[in-house]
Amino acid sequence: MKNNKYYLVSPDDVKAASNINYNVDDGDCASAIRVAQNVYLRDIIGDNLLDAVVEYASGGTLSAHTAYEELLDNYITEYLTYKACVEVCVPISIKIRNIGLSQDYDANIQAAQLRNIAEVADFYETQAIDKCNRMIDFLLKNRAAFPELDMHCTCGEEPNLKKRANTQLYLGF
Repeated sequence: MKNNKYYLVSPDDVKAASNINYNVDDGDCASAIRVAQNVYLRDIIGDNLLDAVVEYASGGTLSAHTAYEELLDNYITEYLTYKACVEVCVPISIKIRNIGLSQDYDANIQAAQLRNIAEVADFYETQAIDKCNRMIDFLLKNRAAFPELDMHCTCGEEPNLKKRANTQLYLGF
């Protein structure tokens, strides 16, 4: 896993595309972006393709690789933005402190209940899954343009180009 400190979206991107207030700490957003990119996106497109996109974007050569530029601009950016929104919901609502878990209250604002936080996270998860499925469709349709999808990776995640679904149904035993 190379370039795991370069983020493909910024905290401002996440805030602009959501109802996350601009006064939310950029560190909280950056942590959510890191998880969205290095865990969830990596699971979908694999180490090799993620490393290639990060390398081209961080090196300023993305425009020379038009398929990768389209992937980033039209699919990855939207997916990461919504997935980061999912990941930031709980950490900005509940803090771990030396006294345990706590919620901050203001004199004029009432904190949301955990149920409300889960509903907001679920809304963003539904959006992220839609963007994920669109990205998977794009990758499958243009697989030849991304040789990294067929390269075997001995050190990490292989691409997992299976469609995702957001459902509350439990089908297990």
